[in-house]
Formats: sequence, structure tokens, C-alpha cells
Amino acid sequence: MVFHLALIGFSAFSSLPTEKSVYAATTYSASSIKTASVSTPVVGETASYLEPDLTETWTNVKSDRAVQVVGVQAINRIVPNNKFMKPVEAKGGQLVVVGMKVKNTGQESGDMMWTNFQLIDSQGRKYNEINSFEEIISVNAWLKENDVEEAGSQMFPGETIKTAKVYRVASDASDFKLVVNGKLISIS
Repeated sequence: MVFHLALIGFSAFSSLPTEKSVYAATTYSASSIKTASVSTPVVGETASYLEPDLTETWTNVKSDRAVQVVGVQAINRIVPNNKFMKPVEAKGGQLVVVGMKVKNTGQESGDMMWTNFQLIDSQGRKYNEINSFEEIISVNAWLKENDVEEAGSQMFPGETIKTAKVYRVASDASDFKLVVNGKLISIS
């Protein structure tokens, strides 16, 4: 099964704002690599695209949860469709969106709350997820608009959801690794 995320890989976000510029963006997934035309609300801006080392491998990150990274992309801003929400800006760096599937491998329903996700670049610098309340609300709205679940979504036993984490990283950051509850996952 192939998921595409927004500008990275879960299915090109179809509900982006009406101010559009269209450019070719490369999306990555575990089973295919495709070039897609993606609409973005940022006129004249470009983003860099990172090719992750993707496999069909699941990494157990809790006794009853497994994660599979399905895509990663650096972008300049996130703009939810709700005009009352502020865009999330790169602020001199870049926003890195890591798309993933999360599987409940246990016998009880639950979520991925209290799970620590951290991004590490090639220089060993560590980045936490976007954590400003206002930015979290905008990111979650953006994800929901595009049929991507929040990590706090309830998962039933055996269920798999698609989700994403957003990190603000240095402008020269590259070659990322994702650390989930101390488990290292190479993603680029």
C-alpha cells in the first residue's frame, strides 16, 4: 500500500489555498518514486526535496506500536485552509515533514501520545517537533485537511494510520535520522 503526504507523499494535498503556483515536486514512497505536480500557496518560493532511504521495514517503537517512514520533504511554509490560522513559517531554516505509518500491534486500542519523536541531521544536531501551541493547531488543521491523522488519534488493535511530524531545522540540515523512543530510523 502506498501513501502520499502533502508535498511529500501521502496524496498531494488537494485542498490547499486558492493562491497557487504549480511546480514539479518529487514525492517518495516505499514502493515507488514519482514526480507529481503539486499546488502550493507560496508563489515564487522553492523547497528542497530529500530522497529518503525507504524500505517496507517497520520499526517497533513501543511494545505495541510500530512505525514505518514513508516520506520526507523540506518545505518553506505550511498554510492551513482556515483563514483564522497563521501559516507555519520556516523562520530562516526549513520545515521538514516526515510522513509515516503507525501500526497498533497490540491487543488494546490506544494512540502515539507520550511517544518521543526527534530528528537528527548529519551534523548531529537534534530537533524536536514543532511545539508552539499556535503552530501545532495550524499543523494539525493542515494534516486533517489532507486526511492525515494526528499522532493522538485512537488506533484499534491491528489498525494502521498515516501521520506526519513537522520539524523546523537549520537551513543547511540534511541526511536525517528519526529517533522514536530511542529507536534510530535512517530516513535519508
